[in-house]
Amino acid sequence: CFLLLHFTRMSVAAVDSDRRLASFSQRNSMVDIAGPGVLVQSTLPMTSPCEVCSGIGSFQYGAISGTSMATPHVAGVAALLMSFKPSASATEIQQAMLDSAFDLGTSGRDDSFGFGLVQALAAAEILNGGPLDGIGGGDGNDGDEPTPPPPTISPPSPTSTSPPSPTGSPPNDGTCDPGFSLFRLDLTTDQFGSESSWVIRRNSDGATISGGNYGNEQTYEELACLNTSTECYTFTIFDSGNDGICCSFGSGSYTVTLDGDVIQTGGSFSAAEEISLGSCGRNNPVSGTCSQQGLVPIDLYLRTDSYASETSMQLVDENGELLEFADGLVSDMEYGLTECVSPSGCYNLTVFDSFGDGLSGGTEGVFIVSFDGIEQSRATSFGSQLTVQMGNGCVS
Repeated sequence: CFLLLHFTRMSVAAVDSDRRLASFSQRNSMVDIAGPGVLVQSTLPMTSPCEVCSGIGSFQYGAISGTSMATPHVAGVAALLMSFKPSASATEIQQAMLDSAFDLGTSGRDDSFGFGLVQALAAAEILNGGPLDGIGGGDGNDGDEPTPPPPTISPPSPTSTSPPSPTGSPPNDGTCDPGFSLFRLDLTTDQFGSESSWVIRRNSDGATISGGNYGNEQTYEELACLNTSTECYTFTIFDSGNDGICCSFGSGSYTVTLDGDVIQTGGSFSAAEEISLGSCGRNNPVSGTCSQQGLVPIDLYLRTDSYASETSMQLVDENGELLEFADGLVSDMEYGLTECVSPSGCYNLTVFDSFGDGLSGGTEGVFIVSFDGIEQSRATSFGSQLTVQMGNGCVS
């Protein structure tokens, strides 16, 4: 997302409460600064679906993720600085924010975090020309270290057992509130842990939690509370290297459980693998089950751009039968799809963009499609549509 200071523009990345880049956050040369953007508490109309919420009048609070949540944090700091020093120009305010940002990721500016995490006090001191006495609340933070974002919902550090949840009280003691199921992901990364990420998406409203930016060959435990009795969720694990987490570069693996019951184990997939959880059924076809049926997987990994409403896709077989269709996507979001098909068939996957600029609007997206574990196409800019034909039954 972009913040506009008069005629000065800033591109904002999203981080979680552990200061890790959100899986949906843009990564490009335009990123200037980062702000808290993972499951941030925000007001919602009482008519909106919400489970982690408390009502006040006609509004309620709920957790929302996105660069659209990170940008208001940065905008708020900019507004604070403008009120602190009204004589400062937009350029001076922007420069103070960039110069004071807490460096994350690669030393100096990088394409993930920009110059780092926004710092209100440190930026104000730059505009002031020196320290601001009596500010800081006596917490020992003198501006050299960032004030941590609220501990809302985020993936934990390795071996941590207390991540929060998008849809229920955080299971700090390994238990959930009545009516919620305990989701657990045990993840062991391969030699390229930074390629691995995951997301749980509540299908009714698109609310998500996610994890990523993992270390190499490490073990992680992620917990969340899900209302599986009435809600449908989709869990998707991604690998941006399109080689899964086993076994080309190490023996990575993952296991998903609900209330102690093993729902799915895996590691050998291409770009993505997904599972349905909750009221819509706990399992749908994934790569690991295709071979058991004598079938092969078509795997699609899709990361939308900033204009996801323009994007749709369909998968049809040689008879024109529609196998999959998707639209109504969320901007700057990752999606995964696995369809088990006959290896002797011929299949056309078409991705459409109604504006005609592919997935290159604003924050660039990408789609990757594989047939039986072999990448067939990877693209960002493709105009109005791109069709990929695959299958052993296709006639050259």
